[in-house]
Amino acid sequence: MTSYTKWASDLKENHLHAILSGFQVGDTPGVGTFYDFFSRLWLSDKNNITEPIHPPKEEPQKPKGNEQKAPPVEKFTVKDLFLQFEEHA
Repeated sequence: MTSYTKWASDLKENHLHAILSGFQVGDTPGVGTFYDFFSRLWLSDKNNITEPIHPPKEEPQKPKGNEQKAPPVEKFTVKDLFLQFEEHA
């Protein structure tokens, strides 16, 4: 399931899922119970256990004067990517 809301709803609608999860049919927990349970289970201040895959995007720099190009946004060239690939392959 992708959300606690969908999971709580599924437990109420699908009796087999409720039984397999250890609940009695008709006596399944609500959404708030799942939020509380997982916040206590992790005991972490972070929202995510792992760091994000991609770093946040940086704002592109503006040109310094009139009729000048802004510095390139790309951090790597294709050559740099190939060299990095060869080192880790």
